[in-house]
Amino acid sequence: MSGVVDAAVAALEELSSHNVLVRPAGVHAVGSATGPLAGTPIVVKDNVAVEGLPLTAGSPALEGYRPSRSATTVRRLLDAGAVVVGQTNMHELARGTTSHNAVYGPVRNPWRASRMAGGSSGGTAAAVAAGAVPAGLGTDTSGSGRIPAAMCGCVGFRASASRYPGDGVVHLSPSADAVTVMASTVEEVAVFDAVLAGMSESGSDVGEVPELPPLDPSTVRLGVPREACWRLLDPEVERVCEEALEKLRAAGVRVVDVDLDDLAEESLEVNVSMTMYEMYEYWSRFARRHLDCDYATLVTRLGSPDVVKAFGSMVDGSPITPDDYAALRALKDEVIARFATLFAEQRLDALVFPPVPVTAPEVGAETVTIRGREYDLLMATIANETMAPSAGLPAVSVPAGLAADGLPVGIELDGPTGSDRRLLAIAELVERCVGPLPVPR
Repeated sequence: MSGVVDAAVAALEELSSHNVLVRPAGVHAVGSATGPLAGTPIVVKDNVAVEGLPLTAGSPALEGYRPSRSATTVRRLLDAGAVVVGQTNMHELARGTTSHNAVYGPVRNPWRASRMAGGSSGGTAAAVAAGAVPAGLGTDTSGSGRIPAAMCGCVGFRASASRYPGDGVVHLSPSADAVTVMASTVEEVAVFDAVLAGMSESGSDVGEVPELPPLDPSTVRLGVPREACWRLLDPEVERVCEEALEKLRAAGVRVVDVDLDDLAEESLEVNVSMTMYEMYEYWSRFARRHLDCDYATLVTRLGSPDVVKAFGSMVDGSPITPDDYAALRALKDEVIARFATLFAEQRLDALVFPPVPVTAPEVGAETVTIRGREYDLLMATIANETMAPSAGLPAVSVPAGLAADGLPVGIELDGPTGSDRRLLAIAELVERCVGPLPVPR
């Protein structure tokens, strides 16, 4: 195996105290000898299937569960030459944004071990941000790929709805869940995106992937939803993101304020309520089919207190009725249509805003304090993150800089559905304008 892969395995082993992995580092799956990712070490979140390996979604409830084959996303990466060197730790069953896992330990931030990595894809974000691997897979329901990317200081990309295959994933909310790419640079994300979206062909030319479209900054128009997404921010997060906007303006990008009306609130309602309904329905079926138990028994096998509480609150059924769910699906269709109209009428390439309102909180925190007021951590961290899953938008979080406390701050771009490659080109421009982060120590 190549020195690059050996180095990745060693680096992951050095991160053992950060609880990045659910299983020891090693070479778990080797891809093609040729391809755009030939010899590239990657990690995969423990809710995305890798053939031959256990799949536990960070939970003792799934102990002994082994999928019969890899997820299509994993197979595409292997076909392109990637090498899986670890399965990453996560918030149990992906139901949270801290990756404080009571079974495998809390994932710790590579910038400061006393701080959380964010979640639910915290292990992948921490492994990438620490430089152990150049990229990996996470998932995203309500920001689970973008929140930890922002807190750990790497790039987190959620593609347009249905751009990537969704099989082989242990779900939280099937209609909102998406496999996400997390990488050290936008350039890396773009290569992975091309492979996952089927833009690179197998065969003699497998090493070729399309480049991102050329971009003239003066043609880029970004919308700033100040009332919806910039109103409740830690002052340092606001400062770093405002400075990023100024750098974009200096590069020639047009940055304009936009009014989302009630779209952010409706997106949150759609995401949270549909997830509650689908979580109960999905896990009731999964428990019967794969774990030989009912939903109530599943709850007794969970390990993390917050996840036990969330799942346990629905032992007698979801509070969201089938009629409620039908109304939510109709509302989601309306949200999708209204976002399409917004982007078209305002001639926007993307919305731009901070993905999370704070830098990484202390490990174990359940609340955050913003401008003197205390807020529930889960709701505060997903507040800006539900537009993309509710409307099927591509979304990418890019490191914007460091706050005064020395921790990373991210800035997010959400674009029109189907604009993935142009959105990544804009993200690459943002990356160039703000400059790279130093290596965490």
